[in-house]
Amino acid sequence: MLFVSAKLVLSCNNCALIASFTTYLLTPQHNGAQNIFGLWMLVKGWPYYHAQIWMHVKLALVLVLLGYHHICKYHLKRFAADQNTKSHVYFRWLNEAPILLLVAIVILVIVRPSFNL
Repeated sequence: MLFVSAKLVLSCNNCALIASFTTYLLTPQHNGAQNIFGLWMLVKGWPYYHAQIWMHVKLALVLVLLGYHHICKYHLKRFAADQNTKSHVYFRWLNEAPILLLVAIVILVIVRPSFNL
């Protein structure tokens, strides 16, 4: 998430500017190159990855991360319209979610655990 000062966020005169700027940054569809190359690598190695449970778990976590991006976009629109009803504690916890997801994704990719089911 984009880090901005509390003074800037609390003055709603700038909320529309922040929302319009970060909408571009928070939309995963605008990260076309990484999505294209990621899907290309997945398709190219699908015979190997299909049998690996860690890859399925990683892809599920990536989908959750994409959902997180959409939640952030929703909250930015609410801030821009001055309709925020969430507390600062909620946003502090929400800010930690992608870190936990990304750490789990990186661990899955590096360790590649073999789940015996």
